[in-house]
Amino acid sequence: MRFTYDDRADALYVAIREDIPVAKSLLVDPERVVDLDERGDVVGIEVLGASEGVHLSDLVERFELVAEREGLLHLEASSFHPVELA
Repeated sequence: MRFTYDDRADALYVAIREDIPVAKSLLVDPERVVDLDERGDVVGIEVLGASEGVHLSDLVERFELVAEREGLLHLEASSFHPVELA
């Protein structure tokens, strides 16, 4: 899992699986977009307004991100500081 942050857009991207093409992007809510591959598996998650907070726990359950659970919940629980991800 890799994180990238765009400070101009205040957007965090969590790459769950790299080098897998995105077939579809699902708008979960105004702050979150989930990228899916052709089989419907999560490739990545974009969080807009990331400096206001990162909320991922419901996505862990909804998209069955069992292997990624610990890393995603740790990111959600910690104070997000974009500079730390640069």
